[in-house]
Amino acid sequence: MERAQPPTARTIIKMSQTVLVTGGAGYVGSHTIIELLNAGYNVICVDNLCNAFSEKDSLPESLKRVQEITGKTVGFYAVDLKDKAALTAIFKKVSASSPFQIESV
Repeated sequence: MERAQPPTARTIIKMSQTVLVTGGAGYVGSHTIIELLNAGYNVICVDNLCNAFSEKDSLPESLKRVQEITGKTVGFYAVDLKDKAALTAIFKKVSASSPFQIESV
């Protein structure tokens, strides 16, 4: 297995401006996302939707409202945190030079 190269200063700055919020489709998570977006962060939400309303293959209603309130886009992945492979794929997708490897959850 090839090891990821260390992130550059530019990558670290970009990564520090993006926040991954778990459970972001719920009440507390969605309100946290509003504050993060208003503070200028990019937000990626990972939620298994066990406590959220969503049409099939659609953004959860709470995140639609977050986008309406803030006028900003929220990245969303309907994934359970116990799914290591899916989380690793998300990290790789959002940061091509991501050093993250999910070892244990």
